[in-house]
Amino acid sequence: MNDKERFNKVRTWIKHNIVYDYVRAIQVKNIGKAKADPDRCREKKMGICLDISALAAQMLAQEGIRAKMAVGWADGTYHAWLQVVINGETELYDPTGDILGRHAKNYKFNRWRSV
Repeated sequence: MNDKERFNKVRTWIKHNIVYDYVRAIQVKNIGKAKADPDRCREKKMGICLDISALAAQMLAQEGIRAKMAVGWADGTYHAWLQVVINGETELYDPTGDILGRHAKNYKFNRWRSV
């Protein structure tokens, strides 16, 4: 498989197996200070943007695809997404947008987050 095929395998798995955790979203008052929990996300099959992006980054790394988690604003809401390198090209990947079926139109980068 090439990078694009491996990326799409992970993207499809995330989209069809993870749901957005609206309860955790309410409980997390400040996503900028929240800790990503990709293990809980994989186990419970749900998470907020931070958890979902961290899980996707881990899965992509296992496939040999470089990914960095970015946080900032997406259409005015604090959000987390990924920057991935596929076949030498850098792309924005918003796994939460895939799950919810809607992507932000404007992403404003604030900083990188460790996974």
